[in-house]
Amino acid sequence: MNTDGFIALLNQLNDDDWQAIIAGSGLLLVDDQILKIGPATAHNTIVHSADYSSSDLSTIKNNVLSDAEQLLAQYYLRHPLSQTGFNRQVDRYIKKHGASAFAAIYGNIPQYTLFVDGGDVILESSESPRHRYGVYCEIDQSLTASAVEKQVNQWLANGEAYQQYLAMNVCRYNC
Repeated sequence: MNTDGFIALLNQLNDDDWQAIIAGSGLLLVDDQILKIGPATAHNTIVHSADYSSSDLSTIKNNVLSDAEQLLAQYYLRHPLSQTGFNRQVDRYIKKHGASAFAAIYGNIPQYTLFVDGGDVILESSESPRHRYGVYCEIDQSLTASAVEKQVNQWLANGEAYQQYLAMNVCRYNC
């Protein structure tokens, strides 16, 4: 989720949603894709009414919208992307660049590696100094293009790609 997407979702909330937040519910970020009203104590709460002193609907809405960039940045400092959100973004890159762009035989590095910046998965090409440290699918041997595609899709679907991302950021979220 990026700031523009977050603001667009905030603008889609209706008055009942904002009133629920004022009444003590939380605004939850679900799978890095949708906003939902829920318990303020949920692990994925991004907006707490306790953070705002006003009980006026338009005031709290305007305050949250003006704080949107900061709220999202703070959220992603404490929360990793969900596996669903991570996979959705990586899948788009695989469809755009092809599976082989994200796979390499052990000891080699593919055309692109993956990093997460806030709520966005980003690509790093070989020109980037951090390219070699990104997430990618390592394969045992040279494979046909269709076999590479199958292995990369399995790597993503079975959660191995996501686990690599979490392992790279273990201290960021757990220290």
